[in-house]
Amino acid sequence: MGSLLSPTELADGLRREDRLRRSHTRVCSSAFAPEGVGPPLVGLDHSAWKLRAPRLQESQEVCNRNSVNSRSRTLFVPVALAACTLSLVTSPGDAAADTKDEAPPIKLSGYAEAFYQWNTNNPSNGLTNARGFDNHDRTFTLSNVALGAQWDYQNVLGEVTLQVGHTPSTYYLSEPSHGGTDAANSSDGELWKFVQQAYVGYRFGIGRGLTVTAGLFLPPIGPEAMAVRDSWNWSRSNLFFALPFYYSAVRASYPLTKTWSVTASVSNGWNSVVDANKKSRSRRSSVTQEPRSSPPCSISAESSAERAPSKAGPFGTCSIPTPPGRQARG
Repeated sequence: MGSLLSPTELADGLRREDRLRRSHTRVCSSAFAPEGVGPPLVGLDHSAWKLRAPRLQESQEVCNRNSVNSRSRTLFVPVALAACTLSLVTSPGDAAADTKDEAPPIKLSGYAEAFYQWNTNNPSNGLTNARGFDNHDRTFTLSNVALGAQWDYQNVLGEVTLQVGHTPSTYYLSEPSHGGTDAANSSDGELWKFVQQAYVGYRFGIGRGLTVTAGLFLPPIGPEAMAVRDSWNWSRSNLFFALPFYYSAVRASYPLTKTWSVTASVSNGWNSVVDANKKSRSRRSSVTQEPRSSPPCSISAESSAERAPSKAGPFGTCSIPTPPGRQARG
């Protein structure tokens, strides 16, 4: 067994060990840094930092002579560096940039429309005469509920919106009726009224980008929209009931500038998912301007030879349907 150290010798040994530790810290912190500057940060460019070989060798010698406690202290260095690297990679700015670059390709939407109406004329059948949509007297009515999805990913784009309520049941009354057989289904408004719009398209790399879409679209004309939230007033005008509600078509659009674009389409008339006139198609063209600071404007022209197969009307296949309760007292 070795001899015990005196208190004086023990104190001298502790002071020498403390000096070695402080010397080790100073040498290690300045071995890779220029004079007067602290150690470099993780993730920064080290090309401006000079490697100082004498200091590095001296630091290594000190580390070899140091105690176990001193060596264990150096283990905190890689841990701290790893933590700093992780914080740089997952910083808020980088995370926001990654989120912006990888936006979800599908956008979900939906709305619900409800109203209460009171007709002071007290119609006997509870319906307001000559009103196309808000026509139920003295009752709360859920007129339309719609859920939709839009996507635009890698030049493939489209939209599907499903709906249910008395609003689609009303405007789909103008859909032509086609009988079926034992092997083929019939087609009428009851079949299609749950679809507000459904189309898919592709953006070709021609010039500024030629977009071709096909499917069921909402009408591009008129000051009012199918969704009440997109109109100026909650109740729709009687003129809206005479305008097209939907059309099935193939259309192509091309941007002339950042704000001007042209569109051409071929459709089954309007208000007809399945065409009632097999000999003719409607043709439409338009020029649209969409400025950033003002509402868009559009000039459209449409030509067709649409005729209703079973009943004549001023609008061809979009003859104004007779709303339920038309015979009631207003």
